[in-house]
Amino acid sequence: MLKKTSTLIFTLFLSGCSIAPYSAPNTGDVAYLRTATSSSDYQLLGGFSGKIYGVGELDNDGCVGLRGHHPVQKESLNEDGLAVVKAGVPLSFQAMSYFGNNSCSVLVTATLKKDTQYNFTFNRNYKQCWIRLEEELDDGTTTLVETKRLYDNIIELCTRD
Repeated sequence: MLKKTSTLIFTLFLSGCSIAPYSAPNTGDVAYLRTATSSSDYQLLGGFSGKIYGVGELDNDGCVGLRGHHPVQKESLNEDGLAVVKAGVPLSFQAMSYFGNNSCSVLVTATLKKDTQYNFTFNRNYKQCWIRLEEELDDGTTTLVETKRLYDNIIELCTRD
């Protein structure tokens, strides 16, 4: 029950108008993220549905506050359709899909390399959901990036080291 309640609160924070969309950093090293953008829909039969893709930055304790993820919107992308994100610092990635009263959310962290392009995808089946973060290599192939899970402790999301 606690997990469902905290997920609901987290969703409300992300979907509310008080959370600013993700915007590119103004200074420092950057990496490039190919990702879908957040979306939502309402249907008379089925209610609300949508997906949220969020990016945040971990603090020195390895945590990000519940309002620390910013949804990636179309206006978050550059002219090449990529999100420009900080490189060399631990970032948090959140992906969630919801349909009616059913939702699935994944929160992970990784540190991206400077001037490198990544693919951030989210998949879901009837039992689970997962994030895939892949680095695009010079030869056109990709390699899976090692991520660490973030854990919900009600007021923030943290790594467990």
